[in-house]
Amino acid sequence: MMNFKSLQKPLVLLFLLCLLPMGAWAQGVVKGIVNDEAGEPIIGATVKVVGTNTGAITDMDGKFSVNAASNAQLSVSYVGYVTQKVNVAGKSNLVITMKEDAQSLSDVVVIGYGVQKKSDLTGAVASVKGEDIKNLSTSDAGAAMQGKVSGVQIINSGSPGAGAEIRVRGYSSNSGNLSPLLIVDGLKVDNIQYLDPSLIESMEVLKDAASAAIYGAQAGNGVVLITTKNGSKGTAHVTYGLKAASQSLGKKAQLFRAKDYIEYHKYLGDMTETELINNGYYAETREVDGVLEGVAGTERFDTDWYDEVFGNSWNLQHNITVEGGNDKGHMLAGLGIVDNDGIVKGDKDVYKRFTGQLNADYKFFKWLSVSSNTSVEKWKRKSLGNGYGSFLNAVVSIDPLTPA
Repeated sequence: MMNFKSLQKPLVLLFLLCLLPMGAWAQGVVKGIVNDEAGEPIIGATVKVVGTNTGAITDMDGKFSVNAASNAQLSVSYVGYVTQKVNVAGKSNLVITMKEDAQSLSDVVVIGYGVQKKSDLTGAVASVKGEDIKNLSTSDAGAAMQGKVSGVQIINSGSPGAGAEIRVRGYSSNSGNLSPLLIVDGLKVDNIQYLDPSLIESMEVLKDAASAAIYGAQAGNGVVLITTKNGSKGTAHVTYGLKAASQSLGKKAQLFRAKDYIEYHKYLGDMTETELINNGYYAETREVDGVLEGVAGTERFDTDWYDEVFGNSWNLQHNITVEGGNDKGHMLAGLGIVDNDGIVKGDKDVYKRFTGQLNADYKFFKWLSVSSNTSVEKWKRKSLGNGYGSFLNAVVSIDPLTPA
């Protein structure tokens, strides 16, 4: 027979091993506090034991208390913050720090000289993000808003280098100043034509009288707030972009050609065959019953002024950007070249532009940060009259009997 004493120690060890799972799954009260990154308590955060229906809500001081096993995992969530998974690991007191959700920050808009959550606004505001306009072929920041914001009208003649006119909710005055107030990176500017759309982070449009409470009477026609990009955090990198847009006259009014034009004026009685012959319209004439007539098919002029004046052209845009950053600062440098040869044949409507943008910030100490937003522009433009409005009027008005 086996000696009992020889089995005593193995039995005791087996008993202790059986107690280990019981201790591992023992329930206890886990307390803690939930803070944001600034150390402020978060009220109403949800703390749930993963895999169970047990949970709690943080109080006015951000504190919570929940029954959980020592090896349990807690899920902590709150609107606007990234959900955290925390292991209890046998602890009875936890300090949990929540990080802001970067995606929810897209609902933050620039207002006045600061930022405010869109849900807290009482006025009408619309936001256009840089992602919404980065693939547009236009080189004008104002024209980039076309069709992006309700209640905002963009007027553009189409002539190269002609800045778009912005009207917020129609014409609010009979004075000459109908444009909204333009603010770029916190500074008032006269126009935004110099801005490269690819370097814009966001555009906000304040569309009602509430904006006057921030900027005064000069905001009576609305406010357009533009924020340019800063360098992204991480290793410095270089980006090059090329945009090539083919341009041509979109719509053409149906005009008289020479034959119909002559018949129409003969019908009106202000043009005769003799006048056409005397003006050299026909290459050949013949006499019928003592009267000279033009020979059909020998007409000298049948000018299509659309073909004579307009043609296909290209609008080329080159952009190169260098950006980078770390915990101390960020830097973005951008160069842009625009070469827009308009749809009028020749070099009569040309727009060439060179722009440079340098945005940088650096934190020297906790109490000292320096930032700079610098823009440089050089441009040259040739235009025909008052854009294409008056010029196109001349094209459709001249008769087809006039040689080019």
